[in-house]
Order: sequence, then C-alpha cells, then structure tokens
Amino acid sequence: MANAYLEPTLQLRSEQIAALLKPMELPPLSRQPLVSVLIANYNYAQYIGEAIESVLRQTYQNFEIVICDDGSTDESCEVIERYRRLESRLKLVRKQNAGQISASNAAFKHSEGEILCFLDADDIFLEGKLSAVVQAFIERPQVGLVAHRVIRIDRKRKRFGTQPLLGRIPTGWLGPRLVCNGAFLQDLPPTTGLSLRREVAAKVFPLPEERGTYTDTVICKVVPLCTNIFGMEEAYSEYRLHGTNSHNRVSFTTDFFNLELNSLESLWRIRMRYLESLNLELGRLSAPFDSNMDVLMCRYAKALLEGDCACAQYHTKLINHPEFNQQPLMRRLFWVYSVLLPKRLFGRALSFLFGQSSIKQMISNVQRLTAIRK
Repeated sequence: MANAYLEPTLQLRSEQIAALLKPMELPPLSRQPLVSVLIANYNYAQYIGEAIESVLRQTYQNFEIVICDDGSTDESCEVIERYRRLESRLKLVRKQNAGQISASNAAFKHSEGEILCFLDADDIFLEGKLSAVVQAFIERPQVGLVAHRVIRIDRKRKRFGTQPLLGRIPTGWLGPRLVCNGAFLQDLPPTTGLSLRREVAAKVFPLPEERGTYTDTVICKVVPLCTNIFGMEEAYSEYRLHGTNSHNRVSFTTDFFNLELNSLESLWRIRMRYLESLNLELGRLSAPFDSNMDVLMCRYAKALLEGDCACAQYHTKLINHPEFNQQPLMRRLFWVYSVLLPKRLFGRALSFLFGQSSIKQMISNVQRLTAIRK
C-alpha cells in the first residue's frame, strides 16, 4: 500500500503511453521465408566450424548464413572460407575490429532474409531450431520477436542447465507497461535464443555502438517497445560458456555494480532515443532512469556491500517497484529478505540466485513438469 497515493498518476500515464505506443504492423510472410542467420565472429576459429555446421544440418533449408569477421587475428577466416567454397548460401564480410555490435550491424546490412536468427560464433543451433522459429512467426503474423531457452554448455559441450532457468520467457505486447514502470524486460535469452522479423530489425538497426553494450542486450532492451513477443519454453540452441567470453563467473563486488550501472545508463539512453524518435511525448511520460528496477537492484546491492546508509531506502523502493511482483518467487524472496544477510553471505547468495546450481535446475525441472500437466 506504500505506493497507493501514486495510483491515479500512474493510471493516467499508463493510458497516455498506451495511446502513443503501439506494436508495429507487420506484413504477411511468404510461404517459405528466407532466414538469415547472422554470426559475428572474433577469434573463434576453434568454434566457428561447429556453429556453421549446426546451421547446415537444419531441417528447414531456405536460409543464408551471413558471417561478419571482426578483424580476427587467428585462423577464423581460413575456416570460414573453407565452408564458403562448398556452400553458396554462406557470405563472409570482413572488417577491422570494432566490437560485437559493429559486426552484427555489418552482418545485418549484407543480409536479405525475412527472418533474422542470431548465432554467436561459439554457440550451436539444435536440429529443428529454424523450423520451430519459422513456424512460430507464420502462426503469429503480428509477432516480431521470437525467443526460446538456451542450454548452457562448456568448452566440450557438457550441458549444465538452461537459460533463463527459473523465469518464463515473456510473451505478448509489453511496451506500454515497460515504459510506464521504467523497466527493462527480464528473462529474455542471450543472442543465440533471439529471432526477429526483418521489419522490426530495420527499426533498431544499425544498433548504437556504445561502450558496455552487446547485441543481445540492446535487442532485449529496445525491441520489446516495438513489437509483440512470443516466448518458446523449449531450448533450441546451445550457449557456450568458456574462458574467453564475457559471461563467465561473476564476482559481485562494488566494482561489478558500478560497471553494471554504467551499462544500464548506456542502454537507457539508447531506449530513450528510440522512444523520442517515435514521439517526444513518450520520452516525457517514461519513468526516469532512477526508477528502473535493474538500477535499484544494483544501487541497493552496492549500498549493502559498502554499508551505505542509503541501503534501506533503495531496498524499500525495490520491493515496492511495480515490476517487482513480475519476478519469479525465488528472486522476490531473496530481495525481500536480503537485508538480513551479512555482507559476506550476500555475495554468495547473489551467485546462487544468478548462477546455475543443481538445486535451481531441479526446481526448474519441477516447474516445467507442473506447467505441462496443467
């Protein structure tokens, strides 16, 4: 009831935003739409062959593979060229090193497909991925973003859980709610679990090449403001974690949360530019950056670790945030009772919450079985 006095204002803002922000209208797809698989590669010679072969093995065969090599210094281009000489549907774009988003932009520029599927150069599509994605888009003509779970693997393809693990992948038109509540959409998968209609991609590409952002983070933060989403609970890709990518073990320190806050600020600027490009009034009506739930989480965690007196204030704002109840139960319980944890245990608890433990995998399996029976 702490926010009850805000309800009339929130209701009015929500109605105004809903009137201004609509999902884009999408034309019908062709009967056998061309799928462009976009791969940004940098020094992944040891993995890029597996990635290419996983596309070539797909049951749905009307595709092209567009690989942008971002100035690799290993044998990546030699590996890709061997496949290109044998496969006419593969395109190789070479450029100087400028980062993942720059490479994704170049790959998009050279693609022609009605549907875009993103694949990291060290990841793998499972058999049936393209068929499932194409079918999802054809059956839902006004959906512009299809997302599915991914299976986490190590260097040797040993599996250890899915991502997202406990949350359900969002579905529907969520733009007005996110803008009104100042929220980023939670529980979307990494790059290899994302597919876009070309018309939607054209709204956001070329992606802004800002420091601290990646292709999937920009897509996940901006595209839900453009279009309807369909989330598939099945996993259709393998997502590799190893010693050279940016999603390894995280140490939850104050430095980590400072970097996260900088990244969130960059993403917020990108999002605001998009909203204001649609209508300047949307920028004015959007909740401010300081009210973003991810920002509150980071500031609360940082304050708790530092023993900052603002910790209690951030905690109250976080658990009363309009999006807080959209979180999975385990996350809500953690954040509510985290104030009782000593600093030493708080970091460990964060690792459990955002990591992939066997206990969480078991809980996830039980949740899925329960959902299937319903």
